[in-house]
Amino acid sequence: MSIGIFLIAYYIFLAVFIVFSILAVYHLANFIPPSSMAFFTTYIFLAGVALVLFVSWRELQGVDWMQALSFFSNSYESLY
Repeated sequence: MSIGIFLIAYYIFLAVFIVFSILAVYHLANFIPPSSMAFFTTYIFLAGVALVLFVSWRELQGVDWMQALSFFSNSYESLY
């Protein structure tokens, strides 16, 4: 089994995160009266989302996704 299976779980999490982010911005834009505070809040939220996505993208670049995972070893020495 390769470590790439975790990448699929990350993509699923990322898709859900993006959907909730879009819904949050939609609700901020439609249901909050226009003011400078609403604009500032929306800007800070989108900047935070962009920062999280950028940092995760940078951190995942250094991972070898073809690395094999071994949960169980057949050697006796691995028990001690």
